[in-house]
Amino acid sequence: MNNKMPLAQSVAKDIADMIKKKNMKAGDKLPSENELVKLLNVSRSTLREALKILTSRNILFTRQGSGIFVSENTGMVKDPFGLEFLGSEKLILDMFDTRLILEPEIAALAAVNASKGDIEKIMVQCDEVERAISENIPYADKDVMFHNLIGKASGNTVINHIIPILHNSIQNSIDYTNNALIRNTVYYHRRIAEAIGDRDSLGAKYSMICHINANRQYVIDKIRGKGNSAKK
Repeated sequence: MNNKMPLAQSVAKDIADMIKKKNMKAGDKLPSENELVKLLNVSRSTLREALKILTSRNILFTRQGSGIFVSENTGMVKDPFGLEFLGSEKLILDMFDTRLILEPEIAALAAVNASKGDIEKIMVQCDEVERAISENIPYADKDVMFHNLIGKASGNTVINHIIPILHNSIQNSIDYTNNALIRNTVYYHRRIAEAIGDRDSLGAKYSMICHINANRQYVIDKIRGKGNSAKK
């Protein structure tokens, strides 16, 4: 045990190491509190503090009456940069700029590395987004999943962890544009999906650029419009 750090943090590290050594996956159940107390040779209060640390880092979650489990997307925090508290037009624009830097290349990678199963999932999700839009029901979660699946299909584990964080901005973007770019979403999602399915890396890349840039330009035009109105 590492004595250079507070005891609870050291115990949390021991538990995290145990999860990695045992190659535990999302949904796997940890030993009970009683077993962990004996296994780690610590007090119950120290163990509970360590579990709180791991829960705050989205490594573990507790299901009342059932036990302690490994979290999905282990270690990933939904909004690690605190973007939810920075809501502004500039933030939305900055997020589009960031997406333009990353996502076209991610789409190109997906066209090269996606498995048949990945492609099938992307196509199905493309259909799901279109269905939600046609039925006029909220589609942000389905939109996020579409882009997340492309990130997974890239075959890059770092990208796979970055994309969900990046796409916390999608709901804000939809709200800001007031669904004005629904046709853009349907058209370019389909082009991106088909390009990935065709192993057309350039087609996937440039379709993603067009998709994101249309949203970006809408925000720029709206900001300019407000500026012009203020001058009058």
